Amino acid sequence: MLGHSLSGRMRCGALALLLLSMLVLGVPPSTSEAGQGVWTKLGLTGQRVQSVAVDPINPDVLFAGTNGDGILRSTDRGQSWGDINNGLGNLFVNTIAIDPSDSRNVLAATGRGVAVGDASAGIYRSTRRGTTWTLRSTGFASAFAFDPTNPNVVYAGGAPAVRKSTDGGITWSLSFPADSAIASLDVTGVAVDPHNPGNVLAVGNVEGGTGQVFRSTDAGATWTLVMSELEPIFDVVFTRPVTPGPSVAYLAGYAGILRSTDGGVTFSLVTEELGRVRVRKVLINCHNSNVVLGAAEGMGILRSTDLGKTWTVLDGTLGNRDIFGLAIDTASPQSLYAGTADGLWSFTFTALPVLTLSPRSGPPGTMVQFVGSGFTPGGQVTVLVACGLGTVVAEARADLNGGIAGSFAVPNQGQAAEFHYGFVTIFALDRDTGRETPSAIFLLNKSTAAVTTSFFAEGASTPPFETWFLVHNPGPNAANLTFTFELLGGGTVDRTFSAGPHSRFSLLANQVLPNQSFSTRLDSDQPVFVERAMYVSFDGDIVPQIPSAAREWLFAEGATVAPFHTWLLLQNPNERSATATITYVLEGGGTQSQVVDLPANSRTSVFVNEILPDAAFSSWVESDMPIIVERAMYRFPDNAATADAGVQTAARRWFFAEGATTISPFGRNLPTDTWLLLQNPSMAPASVTITLYDTAGNTQSFRQTVAPLSRLNVYLNQLTEFSSFGLRVEASAPVIAERSMFFGAEPRGATTAFGAPGLATEWNFAEGSTAPPFAELISVLNPSGGEMGVTMEFFLEDGQIITRQFTVGPSRKFSVDVSTIVPNSANSARVTTTAPSVVERAMYVLKGRNTGGHTAVGIR
Repeated sequence: MLGHSLSGRMRCGALALLLLSMLVLGVPPSTSEAGQGVWTKLGLTGQRVQSVAVDPINPDVLFAGTNGDGILRSTDRGQSWGDINNGLGNLFVNTIAIDPSDSRNVLAATGRGVAVGDASAGIYRSTRRGTTWTLRSTGFASAFAFDPTNPNVVYAGGAPAVRKSTDGGITWSLSFPADSAIASLDVTGVAVDPHNPGNVLAVGNVEGGTGQVFRSTDAGATWTLVMSELEPIFDVVFTRPVTPGPSVAYLAGYAGILRSTDGGVTFSLVTEELGRVRVRKVLINCHNSNVVLGAAEGMGILRSTDLGKTWTVLDGTLGNRDIFGLAIDTASPQSLYAGTADGLWSFTFTALPVLTLSPRSGPPGTMVQFVGSGFTPGGQVTVLVACGLGTVVAEARADLNGGIAGSFAVPNQGQAAEFHYGFVTIFALDRDTGRETPSAIFLLNKSTAAVTTSFFAEGASTPPFETWFLVHNPGPNAANLTFTFELLGGGTVDRTFSAGPHSRFSLLANQVLPNQSFSTRLDSDQPVFVERAMYVSFDGDIVPQIPSAAREWLFAEGATVAPFHTWLLLQNPNERSATATITYVLEGGGTQSQVVDLPANSRTSVFVNEILPDAAFSSWVESDMPIIVERAMYRFPDNAATADAGVQTAARRWFFAEGATTISPFGRNLPTDTWLLLQNPSMAPASVTITLYDTAGNTQSFRQTVAPLSRLNVYLNQLTEFSSFGLRVEASAPVIAERSMFFGAEPRGATTAFGAPGLATEWNFAEGSTAPPFAELISVLNPSGGEMGVTMEFFLEDGQIITRQFTVGPSRKFSVDVSTIVPNSANSARVTTTAPSVVERAMYVLKGRNTGGHTAVGIR
């Protein structure tokens, strides 16, 4: 039956972005690289790897705990390793656990066993991703469990049986009365119920090897023996409930894998079909809790894709089947890691493409068509809407090529737990393999009216700011516009307007929403193009429409060194709160992180100068809910205002139509500094070729290298004699490219823009004006080797459309002073070209003797 709850989608962290500093010491790199669908050796040959941990934010970072050699870390998915034992007093590492709320904090459980009595055994903690360690509690330790609802609460198993920390592992106390029966248990596994964190399980063995299971219903204050006289037990995990009610738990031991469906009160064996099998570790796939994995002696990795009802062995190519550690990352496709008696092995699941959805937004009841590929031919596929708990919306049978197609009706809000208006994820599950597609994003609206939805994180009507919204309606019907202003600190204000056919509409937000800081959502019942312009002092900035929220946003530029101020503006358009993690990548190396809580339907401002003073940096924002992020920069006193929305992915190619060493708005020749900002988010150096195109068909190329996990500022004035040029950036690995321009004498104006990651033949601009105090310039880059036709259409506020055509020669930049076509007029524009191109619009504003401005790449 469709619409029932199927799986708890336990997100262990965000998808990968490489934002950690490299620290790889002394261990030669492995020649192996993980392939898809097979086990691959990742080095550490001859070492017994007892524990594996994967950074939840950056899955390239692995930790391996060994039996006598301490902890090793890799920042390149196991291709090279370095020991990180500074301060680690005991090198027999049983478990490594990473704080799910702050991956800088890492815990290590150490010791050779209760009988050995190591004085140095205990719980070690690092606040620097393992670079240095501090002993926090003495006594043999073997297991950790974080409270999923409060990561400051951590349980540790060992001898003493259970310890508890309420400050993230800094201090520890015994979590049982002295006379409790659990006191004699050597605890090998601890688990916290994600549905009810007061419900905690501890498993282990008493003297002689008899297994026991204890349960606490008061967060570890007291314990009750629920099972005894078992074969040895080594691990326990919880997963979210399949339906509202008690959570599901799994035990791993010499009897196999046992499952509880009543929160740990009773257990039953679920691996009978495999015969007698000894299992040391059990793991739940953090993306799909239907998938259960077990490390079985002599057999390899067991896998169930149906909550433990049926089991198979995951591929037979694992080179060592004496397995002690097990971990899975959060990347797409995912990789599974097995720590064995002979090093570390990796199995990367083959990737499934994301589902194609049409439409991608709508109210409850909207019929959505979906298309997917790469599934098991003839196999069963389940399509789910997931916002917390997954809700099944469709079942499909893959064709002989592994393709699926079908439709579903979007459920109503409240039909499933945690299902709210705003952005929801839609994914498909291959029932035969347990593989899952990456999430597609669907915008769940309250109204049926919206055809176009645009977002803007920044906006202010408090003095000295002016905020304008410019809407281009290219169609034959009037567009009904609903502005939803999401206020700083929470609360919303709605305003409605109409934009006539074939025209442009302007709204000064100061007049309808005075003295506020806000984010904006604009819904239109017709296809429209939108930009937001802001002016302060004599300068201004502009951001084209942001069509969708995302969980990741990247920025190449940022500075808090005098005279710069940098702000990050975060918009949460969802009807529930979100948590964002901001990682600043410093120009000189290293990172710094910040966690920000975002109330529902609100805008939040982060003044980076207070967090990271006197620094130059790139930044990355990751959220547990889709959000919108912009960056605003100001050059004080009283000049140079710029703003940009972030980009969601790095790319190998970027194009800019604008660049100059001098500009001439209003007949004034203004010296101009043009900078190219490059961010390399990968672990390898990126070789970047920068090609400049002047207005006469001449080109110049330069090569730069951007170090791993760093940013590079390229001052183009020092590399060229071209006075006006376009740019192409080509890199050996995906990078982020942003251009900044500063012009005039002090105080200076400034513009900034991200490049276009691809070329197109149509570009749209909602903003444009040649009326005083503005000048408008449209620039076209033709990077091809042939001539290109250009058509420019200007849409005026009274509905007139004025058209001009041009021919642009090969390999050059071409610019048009718009005042020669539509003088003294506010306008929107559409530019079409006969060959792939990139188009930018520059606007300059003259106030007194000072010139400000802004630029924007067109909307495709």
